[in-house]
Amino acid sequence: MSAFTRVGLLCLATGLGTVAEAATLTPPSAANCASLAAATGAAIPGPVKQATGPVSYPGGSGVVAGQGCVITAKGTGVRFGRSFQAIAAKLGTMLTSRGWAVDPTAGADGPTGTVVGYRQGSALAMVSVQWTPAKGACSADQPIASCTPALSKMLYAVEVDVARGR
Repeated sequence: MSAFTRVGLLCLATGLGTVAEAATLTPPSAANCASLAAATGAAIPGPVKQATGPVSYPGGSGVVAGQGCVITAKGTGVRFGRSFQAIAAKLGTMLTSRGWAVDPTAGADGPTGTVVGYRQGSALAMVSVQWTPAKGACSADQPIASCTPALSKMLYAVEVDVARGR
């Protein structure tokens, strides 16, 4: 599930928006996607993968959907560290240095992850950094915010989704 989709579902579940009737997002050029994937790989430790796939993006007027550039990285806390906020900040710095601006209408935070939206003209980007504990790493009867597993037991999913609006 893409970062766009996770935030889109959050917006629908909380009544913050509705999904547009028709797909309105399109992928950036292949060169733009490759350039953003290279910049993402330079901003965070280790390799990234890129593909074209379904995306959605929440905003002040609802959730729009379509196809976009999906850049992903997976690993443990050994690769990414304990702070998901630090990884998101590195990706945010990479995007803002390339002319993107934070979209205050698109984002969410929780104890194990963050999602931040960015805009550049009609282009949209969503950064998602989430971790889940490996099986048995956290007590099932305690809040996840109380869990501090070993770095090797923090399973990260990092995603940068980019699309052009119509």
